[in-house]
Amino acid sequence: MEMEREGFNIRDFMAEILKESELIGTNHKINGQLEYDGEIFASHDKLKQAIRIFIDNSMKYTPAGGEINICLKASNKYIYIVIKDNGIGISKEDLPHIFERFYRADQARARNKKGGTGLGLAIARVIIEQHEGQINIESELEKGTSITLILPKNT
Repeated sequence: MEMEREGFNIRDFMAEILKESELIGTNHKINGQLEYDGEIFASHDKLKQAIRIFIDNSMKYTPAGGEINICLKASNKYIYIVIKDNGIGISKEDLPHIFERFYRADQARARNKKGGTGLGLAIARVIIEQHEGQINIESELEKGTSITLILPKNT
């Protein structure tokens, strides 16, 4: 995947994504907490694509009226983007496989009829890894999922 990197303000970038999410996810409560205001050197389009994949999955697997929280914060070396929902969650058995191409958790298919190809998370993972980033996921059935994207400040 080719990426053209540029410097841009991550808070403005996330504010744009938050606004788009509020327009798309009208049957969810979208909350934003953008604590960090600084620059990142990244592929604007590819990074946005990855974050949209995670947010779209949260919307897909969170029932109407549910909450999706999007948070931006930072430490000395890293930028953290956290997407947390109170959706159906992912089973412990499925969690290790969700980034595999074409993998779809049976639990999600059975409980939610909105289909997909099973490629979104695999693509998002490649994009985050190409930015020298990491993805941490915590999930519990019936309670929701929390995804933390960890990106170096100077990528």
